[in-house]
Amino acid sequence: MNREEKTTMWLERIESYKSRQGSATDWCEENNISLSTLRYWMTKFSRENKQSSNLNKWLPIEVTSLPKNSQHESNSSGVRIHIGLASIEISSDFDPKTLETVVGILSEKC
Repeated sequence: MNREEKTTMWLERIESYKSRQGSATDWCEENNISLSTLRYWMTKFSRENKQSSNLNKWLPIEVTSLPKNSQHESNSSGVRIHIGLASIEISSDFDPKTLETVVGILSEKC
């Protein structure tokens, strides 16, 4: 049995376990599977789901132009990013390393 087949088999087994009422011990006895093996596979899939949900996700953005009478210079070509109540302004002469650091910190927090 290859890896993909084994993964599919265990996903089906876990679905079978979750769909019935009763204890894990009872299900394992009925299906001739050790409790530690069931727990191993459930933990494995749980970790994989957490890892895949932690991947970067694209969010929609809205691009608007500033009014000509705004407080910013008209020849500025900066960017302002709003995330909830937070905003980041990036001027046209920004330091890429600083931006990388800020984005890294935000990625860890969000």
